[in-house]
Formats: sequence, structure tokens, C-alpha cells
Amino acid sequence: MNATATRHIAAPFPIHRNASRKDRFRDKFQRSLRSCLRKGFTLEESFGMIWVETWEEIALTEQEQSALYDELIRWAKTTLSGEIRPLNTLIHRSYSPA
Repeated sequence: MNATATRHIAAPFPIHRNASRKDRFRDKFQRSLRSCLRKGFTLEESFGMIWVETWEEIALTEQEQSALYDELIRWAKTTLSGEIRPLNTLIHRSYSPA
């Protein structure tokens, strides 16, 4: 099988070559934050850490950061607040110690 023909199958996320830095930052930030939440980290402890890690990879101007930060705060509060459940609600009570 031709490796160049199958490269898109193995890539987990498409590469947006024409996307702006702001769009790439938003996409990477949202994927990374959701990943942290799936691993059991809280939104509060993950948001800042993911912001810094993403900024180190995709640097933005202060103006872009300001606009995007407010947007992603609103996104996290409205979108992720319904997806987040404390760990104790994920474990059925019959398995919890009395």
C-alpha cells in the first residue's frame, strides 16, 4: 500500500494549512482541554495549563489572545459545564465503600 495515499487515514486531525493562527489555536486548545477533562482533570486546573501549552506552540498577539481568551472562557462555561461530572457520579454506588 502506498504510504502517501494512506497518510490521511492515520492523521487524527486534519492539518489546516490555510487556517489562521487564531483558528488553529482555538482548535488545538479545545481538543486539548477536552482530553484533559476526559482524563479526570478539572476545568479549573486544566484551562490555564492548556492555554500556556497551546500558546507556546501557536503564539498569538496580545489582541488575538484577549479576544480568544474571552471566547474560550464562554465556550468552556457553556459547552463543557454540561459534560463535566464529578468522578463520584461516574462510579455506581454499589461499588463505593459504605
